[in-house]
Amino acid sequence: MKPLNIVLITVDCLRADVLTRLQKHGLADGAHIAKLAEKGTRFTNAVTVAQSTAPSLVSILTSSYPKTHKVLMNGLSLDKATGPTLPEVLRSHGYKTSGVISAEHLSSPFGINRGFTSYANNSPFDMVYYFLTKFSIAGKQLSYILNVIRERFNIFKTAWTDADKITKRAKRLLKKHHHSPFFLWVHYFDTHQYASEQEYDQKIKYVDMHVGYLLDYLKKLDKLQETLVVFTADHGEAFNEHGHPKHGWCLYDEVLKVPLILYSQSRLSAGEVANQVRSIDIAPTILDMAGLPIPLKWEGKSLLGHINGKTKDDLVVKVISTSGRVNIQCIRDGRWKLLRYPQEEQLFNILEDKDERKNVIAENAQVANRLRKDLMDTFDFEASEELVDESVKRRLRSLGYFDESL
Repeated sequence: MKPLNIVLITVDCLRADVLTRLQKHGLADGAHIAKLAEKGTRFTNAVTVAQSTAPSLVSILTSSYPKTHKVLMNGLSLDKATGPTLPEVLRSHGYKTSGVISAEHLSSPFGINRGFTSYANNSPFDMVYYFLTKFSIAGKQLSYILNVIRERFNIFKTAWTDADKITKRAKRLLKKHHHSPFFLWVHYFDTHQYASEQEYDQKIKYVDMHVGYLLDYLKKLDKLQETLVVFTADHGEAFNEHGHPKHGWCLYDEVLKVPLILYSQSRLSAGEVANQVRSIDIAPTILDMAGLPIPLKWEGKSLLGHINGKTKDDLVVKVISTSGRVNIQCIRDGRWKLLRYPQEEQLFNILEDKDERKNVIAENAQVANRLRKDLMDTFDFEASEELVDESVKRRLRSLGYFDESL
């Protein structure tokens, strides 16, 4: 059997109801994401382990919770002791590993490029800026001056990159590496930048178009047949369902649930998996499908058993708020979901109350106690914005992070 090529496509702030949203606005006809879902294996109950970009994506690449890899929020670096990463494992087995990222807090200085043969950073300016902040007081002062100039004269303002450029970079790397087994990670950021819910949906359609361009290029290279395409998101997005916008203030399902589709012409049949699975299970599943050993240190599990119907378990997911704005903890076991705030707790029966409207903790004290103990055994820390360097905060505010008005 030929080696399995892998393309991992992640989209920022993409809700689990992406297919419904495309259909609602008349955008579903010919949608490439819909075609992947129709022909691939779609997980209808996939949950992220972090509700901000870098912590979530690092969790996917390392199959570990933020507590393990130490990227507790945007602006922090991957812990050197964490590993191996998915690209490190694949590279050790002869894969050419490439990453194309679209936001500066995913750039190389944060260590997320570990194991990649090629890593297309958001912009060269990001590299200069962050290396200056690391080495000396004079470097930090110079980086501050450069940032002031950048903001004052509106130059080098490349905190994120449009899908068009991202797709072109990805195609160049595919052309370069397609003669060997390859792993390509592409992250689209466009859906993070919107002014209204209607514009958000239009951004989904725009990203969908570029997903199509990427798949068409794989066909042109005659590589789609032996390529596993994994499509998912870092986290969802809230539109005030519970009084909160965006994704920094809550751990309700509009933020935690994500799309997850696995597509392979040669190795997977079309189907759906309704059991709860986690973003940390993606990397072990990729290795299992490629016939490679799964590192013992990884915290996720392969989902092949769920795909072939041999496993029906709901995998328990635990989440701690990774925005630094509020301290919230969550555990979700497939039927029950417990949210812990500093001053209160909420318990939802998510099988009967999918919109999380009725707090049933008073009549289910034993369930709450069990979940609380499991959660407290895992999370004995809080994420805090004080962990992030001020120079990094200044750069990320242009993307809406560390903004108390949100």
